[in-house]
Parts: sequence; structure tokens; C-alpha cells
Amino acid sequence: MTGIAFFDVDHTLVRGSTAFLCSGILRREGILSRADMVRIAWAHLRHLLGVLDFERVYAMGVKPFVGTSFQRGRALLDEGFRDHVRPNIYLEGIDRMKAHREAGDSVVLLSASSAWLLERFREVVPFDGLVAFRQHVKDGLFINNWDRPIPYGANKRVLAETYAAKQGVALADCAFYSDSTSDRPLLEAVGRPVAVNPDPRLRWTARRRGWPVLDWTRTLGDPRA
Repeated sequence: MTGIAFFDVDHTLVRGSTAFLCSGILRREGILSRADMVRIAWAHLRHLLGVLDFERVYAMGVKPFVGTSFQRGRALLDEGFRDHVRPNIYLEGIDRMKAHREAGDSVVLLSASSAWLLERFREVVPFDGLVAFRQHVKDGLFINNWDRPIPYGANKRVLAETYAAKQGVALADCAFYSDSTSDRPLLEAVGRPVAVNPDPRLRWTARRRGWPVLDWTRTLGDPRA
């Protein structure tokens, strides 16, 4: 292994947000209320603006699932992946992940999206590690607890550094692909930062810092694929 390639997921490997893409199914099943949908939309907007209070948002976000059986929740996330997330995975992202593995790099998904959902990405492309949001399960039910720290903002740098250190790799030998200015702490720490479909502030930062900027457009669900 020569290094680690970390990949953000929402708006980077996937066109859109995995939470948004799966929300219709969860609303249909009564897990999410109309008020929950409004909160998801508001949180998404605040994320795009770079002012998201993510600790508070995730604390609220897990509550609709508390008491839901893991088996049922996992089945719904599997449906969401199959019907809504998988078709929106960027082909260019898949190619880039494969290229890193062929070059000897380890590939790791690093995202605040649900780990239970992101595990399904192995159907599309092999990866070596997953660092994501994971709500806890006890006695077969989702509970009001989760892994900490949440992989968002500056926490991503902490988690990536910890993961890399366990593999004997320095962040200087790592790559990180992201769309969001909220991921700037890790982008500034790795040796190979890459902005993918970046938000306006990250696009400006990338151009000023000389980071590569990639615009991915083709997805698995594209008729041209």
C-alpha cells in the first residue's frame, strides 16, 4: 500500500444527498414525519451554507429511528440504496476508486452518511475501510446513541488521521475527495486534496490553492452508462 484515498460520499461519490434520496421511503413507512422532512431540508441548506450545527442535527436525526427494529431499518435502507442511491453513484468516482486500488492505495469511504447504508457500496466497487455515522443497535432495536465523533467538518480530519495512523500511513501520503467547504480541514491536511463538484467556496479555495477540481456528471443510472 502506498497511501490511502479517502472519499466523501454525498455530492461527491453520489449525485445528491443519501439522506434526501432515501427520505421518501422512510416517509412512506412512517419513520419520518412531515416535520422531519422539513428539518432534513433545513439541515441540508445549512450544510450547503457551511453553518450546520451537526451535533444538534444528528441528535434529532436519530430519534425517529429509536425503537425501530434493526432488521426493518436495514431492509428499508437496502431498498433506498437499490432504487435511489445506486443509480446516482458517479461512474467517474467508481473509476477513480478503482485507479487508486490498482495503484496500491487503500480506499476508504469517509462520510457522515449512515454506515448501514454505505456498506452496500461494496456491490459497486470494493473498498478497504468505512468511517461513517453509525447509530447503535441493542437487543435488535435502534437506540438513542451513536459512534462518536460524528464524521463531519473538522472531525473528519481527526478520524482520518486516526485511521491512517493505525495503517502506518501519514496524511501527507493520503488523498481526499470532497465537494464541501466543511471538509476543508482534512483537505488542507492531506498530500493530495481533490475538489469534486465543489460548492462555490470550495471551488474558489481549490483554484487559489492549486488543488485539482473535478466535475463528475455520469451516473450508474445514466442511460449512457
